[in-house]
Amino acid sequence: MGTKSGLVTLINIINIKKMKKYKNFILHNIRSFEYIRILFVAIACMVLVSCSDKKDPYFPEPSQFSVAFEVGNTIDATGGTLAVRINAGTNGWWVVIPPESSWCTVNQMFGSGDKTVTVRVTANNTGADRQTIITINPTFNLSPQTITVIQSK
Repeated sequence: MGTKSGLVTLINIINIKKMKKYKNFILHNIRSFEYIRILFVAIACMVLVSCSDKKDPYFPEPSQFSVAFEVGNTIDATGGTLAVRINAGTNGWWVVIPPESSWCTVNQMFGSGDKTVTVRVTANNTGADRQTIITINPTFNLSPQTITVIQSK
């Protein structure tokens, strides 16, 4: 009887080891299956999002572009400010002032859309009238606009 019971115990031990090995194999495959399932769901979501009926992105069309002083372009010898209205719609724009006209500055050198820009003119101590031409360049290869600032002596 002792050998039969020892044999049964040995068989049970072998079966338990096989079951543990089989259990680990099953758990490993279940984990792998979970990763595959998560990957499948992620790919399905990307496919659904990429197949939307969205139209191409909006590209702006060039707008009418104009530049003008709000009041006038002349300022006295003490200096001051002039308001310039830029009507650009969807256009971008940038301002160019000649380097020799350091006495004349603007509060905004570039932008987009409609904007009123302030031209600041310092006092004229030269004893002569002076003037400068400011160029406002629009985007979309539209023609640049120029304005002339005149300061008396």
